Amino acid sequence: MTRTATARRSITNRSAVSNGTGTLPGVDGRSPGARRFHDIVADLTAEVGGALSAMESLMVRNAATLQIAAEDLAAAQARGEPVDPDALARAANGAVRALAALRRLRPAKGKRERRTAHDVLASRVAAE
Repeated sequence: MTRTATARRSITNRSAVSNGTGTLPGVDGRSPGARRFHDIVADLTAEVGGALSAMESLMVRNAATLQIAAEDLAAAQARGEPVDPDALARAANGAVRALAALRRLRPAKGKRERRTAHDVLASRVAAE
């Protein structure tokens, strides 16, 4: 069975979220939560390094979603509303893990290169 060639997908035939003009599917972007989501995405994108790959962009959006969930639950608890402590812990833990994964993507700022013991020994042998 042979495959037939298919036409390339049009760049304009993408969702608003994929094109960067929409926040989330079904959300117009004017609610306080949507504005907070947009702010977090912009801040994390800048911190990671600007032009992101598709995977990095999804990681940023996921981290923003988890951070907002944790903030919403913490705010509800602060207002005295009943909050499931497990849900709050899961949201906060998920946000921390997502942010830690993003931190690994961030370019190093003025840090010395870490050398392994093998590198140190190799440089000593080369110097002799």
